[in-house]
Amino acid sequence: MLSVIATLVLFILIAGGSMFIHELGHFLAARLTGMRVEEFAIGRGPTLWSWKRGDTRYLLKPFPIGAYVKIYGEENRTKAQGSFSEKSIPARLLVVIAGVVMNFLLAIVVMYVVLIVRDFRYSGIPYYEGYDAWFGNQDVISAYNVTALGVVEDSPSDEAGLTAPFEILSVSGESIESVEELREELSGFKGKDVTLSVRDLDEKTGEAVGNVEEVGVTVSDEGTIGVELAPDVQVVQISYEGAEKPLSGVLHSLNMTQANFFILGRLISQSVAEQSVAPVAETVAGPVGLYAIVDLVRQYGGLIGLLDFIALLNLGLALIQVIPFPALDGSHVVLLGIEAVRRKPVSEKVQNVMFTVGMVLLLVFAAAIAVKDVVQFWF
Repeated sequence: MLSVIATLVLFILIAGGSMFIHELGHFLAARLTGMRVEEFAIGRGPTLWSWKRGDTRYLLKPFPIGAYVKIYGEENRTKAQGSFSEKSIPARLLVVIAGVVMNFLLAIVVMYVVLIVRDFRYSGIPYYEGYDAWFGNQDVISAYNVTALGVVEDSPSDEAGLTAPFEILSVSGESIESVEELREELSGFKGKDVTLSVRDLDEKTGEAVGNVEEVGVTVSDEGTIGVELAPDVQVVQISYEGAEKPLSGVLHSLNMTQANFFILGRLISQSVAEQSVAPVAETVAGPVGLYAIVDLVRQYGGLIGLLDFIALLNLGLALIQVIPFPALDGSHVVLLGIEAVRRKPVSEKVQNVMFTVGMVLLLVFAAAIAVKDVVQFWF
C-alpha cells in the first residue's frame, strides 16, 4: 500500500508539475506582453481557495494534475486594452509558444544534471537505421547484457546446473556484449571447457539479482551450450566531450527532440504501410501508462532515473503541444500564421468549432489510450 501511495505522489508531482511549468510559461509571457490574466489555476475541479492580486485571481483546486491560465480576450475576442486579441501577432505568438519553451528549458536543466552524473554519456535511445544524432559522438550498443531465457534439458548448461533467466557477461575472461559475440566466442571452443561469468535475473522484472558467478561448461561439438537467448536490442549511446560538455544539456535535449521526431516519423510510415494505427498507438502512453512507468522508475531507476524521466516527459509534452492539431499550441501558431498572411484572423465561429471538435477527439483518443495502457501494464 505504501508503495502505491509513493508512486501516486511521485506521479502527481512529476506529471502535474510538468503541466504547471507549461502553463506558467503562458502566464509569464502574457504578463510580459501586457495582457490581462484573469485566472491562474493550480489543479483541476471545484475551487478550494482563491485570492486576487491585481487583475488576476489565483485558484487552488483539489485534483493536483496540471494548471490552466485564462487570458482576457483569448476565448471571446475584444479589442479592449490588455486583451489577447488586441495584441500584435508577435506578442500573441510569444504567449502561445511560451509553454513549450518552459518545458524545454526544464528538460535542459534536468538533463544536464543527468549527464554530469553519467559522465556525459547517455544510452537508451531506440536504434533505427538512418538515425544520426545532431550532436555528440554516437555508438550503437546492445541495450542489455546477453540474456538466457531458457535452458535446454540435458544440454551443457543444464548439466552445469544453470537455470534461466540469467545473463552471460564473459566467456573464459573475454567480455561478451552481444549474442553474435557469444556465438563467435563459443565457436572457438567446440568440445572444450569454458568458464562463464553469469548472473541470475529476476523472472518478473529482469533485474540482476545476486553476485556474478563463475560456472564451468563444456561446449558442444557444434559450438553451443544449450540456452535460449533473448534477441539483441540495439540502442544509441551518445557521449559529449570537450567543449560540448558545458552545453550538453541543450545539445542532448535537441538530440532527444530530433530522435522523437525521427521515431514518430518512422512509426507513422509503418502505420500507413500496414494500414493500422497499432505501431503508433502501442508506443503512446496516457496517464495510466505514465503511472506504471513512474512506478518502475521509482523501484529500479533511482533519483537519476526519475530525473531522466522528468526531462524526457517535458520534451514529450513539448513535442505533443507543437503538433498543429486543434486545441494544441501548434494549432494556435498555424492560425496566427494564417492571420499574418490574410491580414485578418480566422472567424471566431470557425475557430471555436475547430477547437471543440479537436478537444472531443483528444478526449476520445485519451480514453482509448487509457484502456490500452490498462491492458498493457496490468493484464
